[in-house]
Amino acid sequence: MNNEAEKHNTELHNMHKIIDTEGIPFSNRENKQHPLKKHMWQGIMFFIVIVSSIVFWEVATKFELVMSQILKCITVLEPIIYGFIIAYLLNPIMNVVERRIKRLLEKKVKNKDKIRIISRSIAILFSLVFAIVIITVLLSLILPEFYMSITNMIKDFPAKSRSFTEWMNNLSLNEQLTQWIEGTISSLINNIEEWAKTSLFDKVEEIFSTVTLGVVGVINIVENFIIGIIVSVYLLASKEKFIGQSKKILYALFKPKKADAIIEFSRESNRIFSGFIVGKLIDSLIIGIIAFVVLSIIKMPYTIIVSVIVGVTNIIPFFGPYIGGAICFVLILLTDPKAALIFLVFVIILQQIDGNLIGPKILGESTGLSSFWVIFSILVGSGFFGFIGMLLGVPTFAVIYNFVKKIINNRLQKKKLPQNTDYYHKLDYLNKKNNSAIEECEQ
Repeated sequence: MNNEAEKHNTELHNMHKIIDTEGIPFSNRENKQHPLKKHMWQGIMFFIVIVSSIVFWEVATKFELVMSQILKCITVLEPIIYGFIIAYLLNPIMNVVERRIKRLLEKKVKNKDKIRIISRSIAILFSLVFAIVIITVLLSLILPEFYMSITNMIKDFPAKSRSFTEWMNNLSLNEQLTQWIEGTISSLINNIEEWAKTSLFDKVEEIFSTVTLGVVGVINIVENFIIGIIVSVYLLASKEKFIGQSKKILYALFKPKKADAIIEFSRESNRIFSGFIVGKLIDSLIIGIIAFVVLSIIKMPYTIIVSVIVGVTNIIPFFGPYIGGAICFVLILLTDPKAALIFLVFVIILQQIDGNLIGPKILGESTGLSSFWVIFSILVGSGFFGFIGMLLGVPTFAVIYNFVKKIINNRLQKKKLPQNTDYYHKLDYLNKKNNSAIEECEQ
């Protein structure tokens, strides 16, 4: 036993000697940094740069293939996307209904879990039924009249065009201008009639196949929409859980300060998008209803079509009213030129009311963009993404604008410089001794 104890003590003594010769205390042995550790992150960053460069090159050289794969992914995820959109639009209605039901149940039910489940279930059901009823009523009112208006417009188009030509001839205009207008309209009518007699019949098979594909596409859209409604129910029912999971991921991947900044940015983006989209939909609905009522009273031709076009195009900021007004003006002009002039005056008055009274009351300062940036965002959005870009260009650019603005203000704050834009307008040079603008700003 004594020999074994002495042998064990000798081994411990030798181990301590080794540690002492390395100059590292035994307690701090685990804290010793590997020589390659300090180069590890440099290697990882170098690897990420190489991979990113390769990915960028592949995307640039095979852009069409990449876009086709992206579109394929979007097609697969279409029901989920519909679900997110439906849930996003119904969430404000659900929140209002849920708060009111909670107040009623708190007086009668003591269990908070039951109150939450019951109020959430009723709120989701009410918001879905409300949306379906509104859409059904609008379609039942609009579609039959819309179909009849289009049918009558196509049937009466030749006669109305000739009446318009005669009306133009009766005006005391320049003879050459009158002949040019008459020739243009007559040529247009003859081309339409010739196309209907020849090309239309030759392309019946092609048109039929296109219609068949269109019907299949509509069925797919309806199917995805129904699945989207189901997905939206799950999203609305468990939105707190999904939000909690998103925050959990953020705090796991980023430092608390950066995660807080991302959450704050997401909330601000949600405020901009929800305020703009919901507000614009309500505003356009009100404009469409006002147009329908007034145009019905003055017995304007194609009342339903004109009201729908005015309401739908009003969703597009700035350019929408002009686009809708121009389309409707041409439609009415071919039928009744005097009514077209009345409609033009009505649209101008309606847009003034919307721009100065209805729009500001509903939308408020949801985007915070000046008129120039609104026009800029619409032009850029429509150029890249078409009609969707025109609709979502303004809130998207507002989010980007707000993000850049916060970064700039934070950097100015770190440099202890003013954040007020007016100060920099007055600024000549950043020199406190020679610049009175700084003194004015500080005062």
